[in-house]
Amino acid sequence: MPHITNIRFHAIYDLFLADLDNGGIRIGMVGGVIFDYSRNHPRYNEVSNLTPHTIEEFYDDLYLKHAIDC
Repeated sequence: MPHITNIRFHAIYDLFLADLDNGGIRIGMVGGVIFDYSRNHPRYNEVSNLTPHTIEEFYDDLYLKHAIDC
Protein backbone atom coordinates (compact mmCIF):
# COMPACT_ATOMS: atom_id res chain seq x y z
CA MET A 1 0.00 0.00 0.00
CA PRO A 2 1.36 3.44 -0.90
CA HIS A 3 2.34 5.83 1.87
CA ILE A 4 1.24 9.44 2.32
CA THR A 5 3.92 12.02 1.55
CA ASN A 6 1.84 15.17 1.96
CA ILE A 7 -1.60 15.91 3.39
CA ARG A 8 -3.12 18.63 1.25
CA PHE A 9 -5.91 19.36 3.71
CA HIS A 10 -8.21 18.05 6.42
CA ALA A 11 -11.88 18.92 6.11
CA ILE A 12 -15.15 18.38 7.92
CA TYR A 13 -15.74 14.92 9.47
CA ASP A 14 -11.99 14.15 9.34
CA LEU A 15 -12.00 13.87 5.54
CA PHE A 16 -8.62 14.42 3.92
CA LEU A 17 -6.85 14.62 0.60
CA ALA A 18 -3.22 13.47 0.40
CA ASP A 19 -0.41 12.84 -2.07
CA LEU A 20 1.14 9.36 -2.18
CA ASP A 21 4.70 8.14 -2.63
CA ASN A 22 3.76 6.37 -5.87
CA GLY A 23 2.52 9.58 -7.51
CA GLY A 24 -1.12 8.87 -6.75
CA ILE A 25 -3.60 10.61 -4.51
CA ARG A 26 -5.71 9.42 -1.57
CA ILE A 27 -9.11 10.62 -0.41
CA GLY A 28 -10.48 9.28 2.81
CA MET A 29 -11.69 9.61 6.35
CA VAL A 30 -9.18 9.42 9.19
CA GLY A 31 -9.62 5.95 10.70
CA GLY A 32 -12.17 5.06 8.02
CA VAL A 33 -12.51 4.06 4.40
CA ILE A 34 -9.92 5.41 1.95
CA PHE A 35 -9.73 5.48 -1.83
CA ASP A 36 -6.48 5.71 -3.80
CA TYR A 37 -6.22 6.97 -7.36
CA SER A 38 -3.14 6.39 -9.50
CA ARG A 39 -1.84 9.24 -11.61
CA ASN A 40 -3.18 7.55 -14.76
CA HIS A 41 -6.69 6.94 -13.35
CA PRO A 42 -9.40 8.74 -15.37
CA ARG A 43 -10.66 10.55 -12.25
CA TYR A 44 -7.23 11.56 -10.91
CA ASN A 45 -7.54 15.21 -11.99
CA GLU A 46 -11.06 15.47 -10.60
CA VAL A 47 -9.93 14.13 -7.22
CA SER A 48 -6.77 16.25 -7.27
CA ASN A 49 -8.86 19.40 -7.69
CA LEU A 50 -11.14 18.75 -4.70
CA THR A 51 -11.24 21.42 -2.01
CA PRO A 52 -12.30 21.40 1.63
CA HIS A 53 -15.68 22.62 0.36
CA THR A 54 -16.20 19.92 -2.29
CA ILE A 55 -14.66 16.82 -0.72
CA GLU A 56 -17.66 15.81 1.43
CA GLU A 57 -20.10 15.30 -1.44
CA PHE A 58 -17.48 13.55 -3.57
CA TYR A 59 -16.49 11.22 -0.72
CA ASP A 60 -20.10 10.44 0.18
CA ASP A 61 -20.82 9.45 -3.44
CA LEU A 62 -17.74 7.20 -3.53
CA TYR A 63 -18.65 5.58 -0.24
CA LEU A 64 -22.22 4.89 -1.28
CA LYS A 65 -21.15 3.43 -4.63
CA HIS A 66 -18.21 1.31 -3.49
CA ALA A 67 -17.78 0.79 0.24
CA ILE A 68 -21.32 -0.20 1.18
CA ASP A 69 -21.15 -3.31 -1.04
CA CYS A 70 -17.81 -4.52 0.33
